[in-house]
Amino acid sequence: MKLHKAIEDVQEAEAELAKQLRSVGERHATEPDLYQLGHVLARQCADHIRRLAPFAESYGASRRADNIAETPGVLETLRRKGSELVGHSEVSGLLLLRDLRHLYLVVQDRDHLGDPRAGRTSRA
Repeated sequence: MKLHKAIEDVQEAEAELAKQLRSVGERHATEPDLYQLGHVLARQCADHIRRLAPFAESYGASRRADNIAETPGVLETLRRKGSELVGHSEVSGLLLLRDLRHLYLVVQDRDHLGDPRAGRTSRA
């Protein structure tokens, strides 16, 4: 695998994880800890991408946008309102379980980037 492609893959995975973390936090905004943790972790993903930028430039990889950790206002408002409608119910617990399962899969995909034991094939 060429290094520029590996850097792009890592940037893409971090951006997807940040997006999913924000979405989960906003969908479960009635739980303040989940909301805050989702946004804190999304900012960490954005920081990882920012720290990769010099390497991306050195090896000719494309750079990601700088606003990875931010959510468009309308989308965030809709998710928050949906969260308020569902509130603290059995349905919200099932939604959280589904969202956490999905996040687990996103993280596993990110963690296995470039690991030959993970069964991924080279995309270079």
